[in-house]
Amino acid sequence: MSWPSMQRIVVSLALLSCVGVAAHATAASSLESLFAAGNSAYFQGDYASAAARYQELVDAGVHDADLYFNLGTAQARLGALGRAILCFERAQLLAPQDTEIATALGMARSALGKRRAQAQGEATIETRPPLLQALVAPYREDTLAGWVLALNLLFFGLLLLRPRLRGDSLRAGIAMLAATTLLGLGSAAGALAVKRGIFDEGQAAVVLRENAELREGPDPRARSRGHAHEGQSARVLRRDGSFLRVRVAGGAEGWLQGSDVGVIAQD
Repeated sequence: MSWPSMQRIVVSLALLSCVGVAAHATAASSLESLFAAGNSAYFQGDYASAAARYQELVDAGVHDADLYFNLGTAQARLGALGRAILCFERAQLLAPQDTEIATALGMARSALGKRRAQAQGEATIETRPPLLQALVAPYREDTLAGWVLALNLLFFGLLLLRPRLRGDSLRAGIAMLAATTLLGLGSAAGALAVKRGIFDEGQAAVVLRENAELREGPDPRARSRGHAHEGQSARVLRRDGSFLRVRVAGGAEGWLQGSDVGVIAQD
């Protein structure tokens, strides 16, 4: 499998500005050095060291699409395809119109499906999100929120303007424009709700390990309910210590070790 080139990634303080401590010159220099060390290790074929350096940046609070793209590509090279999918999902959340990220995500899912098929004889793997999520995938939350605000202002502005106009034709035109604006407002608000997962219980996540044990309770001694598969979509419903209660794609629910699942959206 030929993974995407890393030549598109550029070390810059713009990336480091994503974390508050980047305002301090020494801290910014340290973070920039980590990113450069990760890139250097990647190009030398030391993907484990590259992934470790990129992860240090994530742990420091840097949440950037290019950083997650780098980390996902390094994880894919290491064969950690569930972790690669998680990173590409995070990158796509930050840069939904980036075609390279979408391509890398599709490649990771395809590679995981092939690997599972070779191990089990046959396998299925998610290749695309549910329909509603797919429809809003190209748009950032802040963009949709901006549309909702703008359309809301326009709608009420038209309502205030209409009584002041003279002539039935002008009033009728404003009424039609207001109705169209209201329709657009409803669509934008609905898209924003889908994007934020308001209609879905819990947080969107990805299973990171093949055959992760789904248990009946938050205890390693609890009875097994089945297994979750690497790269499988999940919703995190509850937390209890080191365990997470999840609902995986297909509807099965149970408790997973926290290390076996990664939440997509980062605070």
